[in-house]
Amino acid sequence: MDEMGAATAELQQISAKTPRKRIWELDFIRGFLILLMVVDHLMITVAFFFGPEWLELSGDTANGFTKFHEAALFYYHHTARRDIIQPIVVMIFISLCGLSTGFSRNNLKRGCVLGLIALLITAVTHAVPDKSLFISFGILHNLAFCIITWALVSAVTRGNKKANLIAGIILSFTIFGLYYGAQANPEFNNKLAGSFYILSETERSFDMSPGDFFPLIPWSGTFFLAAAVSPFLYPDKTSHLPRLDGKWNKPLCFVGRHTLIVYVVHILVIIVVLELVSFFGFDKWLFLEML
Repeated sequence: MDEMGAATAELQQISAKTPRKRIWELDFIRGFLILLMVVDHLMITVAFFFGPEWLELSGDTANGFTKFHEAALFYYHHTARRDIIQPIVVMIFISLCGLSTGFSRNNLKRGCVLGLIALLITAVTHAVPDKSLFISFGILHNLAFCIITWALVSAVTRGNKKANLIAGIILSFTIFGLYYGAQANPEFNNKLAGSFYILSETERSFDMSPGDFFPLIPWSGTFFLAAAVSPFLYPDKTSHLPRLDGKWNKPLCFVGRHTLIVYVVHILVIIVVLELVSFFGFDKWLFLEML
């Protein structure tokens, strides 16, 4: 019996050290969504920062720069982007983050690390002279809050799947209920945002984080519901589509495995590329002047 116990303990220790196999379809979807986000931020940067400078430098001359600016403005103001595509993309992305809690060995640590990165982004954007770029509660702040909250919920329930399911459903339905109540009653929405600006979006609360703002209502409801059903959707923590896995999905899966890195550095890469393009096009550096 002692030998069997020792063998079991050894196997558990080896299992703890062995990295778990990634769920390729989740990485693939996450990678696709993060690339859509990069394109979105590229078009916004062109529409409101580099584009106007290109127009001024081009004068009355139509060229590739001015046409790119027109396309970026068309993209940004299009109803499909604002009212359909963006909410769906964000909802799926946050849901994937909620599902990922079921695969993490330490959600509290994961949430705290994400929270520190979010606070660093707040500090950097606060230092930028252009206050329209300030981010005090963006998507990373939202996700960090949700992950830490879910870690605490799991600690209370001791990781019981059914208890987590009930807690997640109660949290998500409460949040969605508050959201629809706020949509139907603007005064109630103002009270929510007035009590704590990160709860709901109003013009005033958005001004607290104009660079990127994702209030807890309704977005955290999506997260908690996904986190609650994660153990039931992936009870064995293995892919549901193993036969479709292959080399064809590796590029997007790679991006999906490194979404945090891509999110943190992509704006800098966009600015550097646009700055170089501007220099070669107009023989002038633009970014520092825009600040």
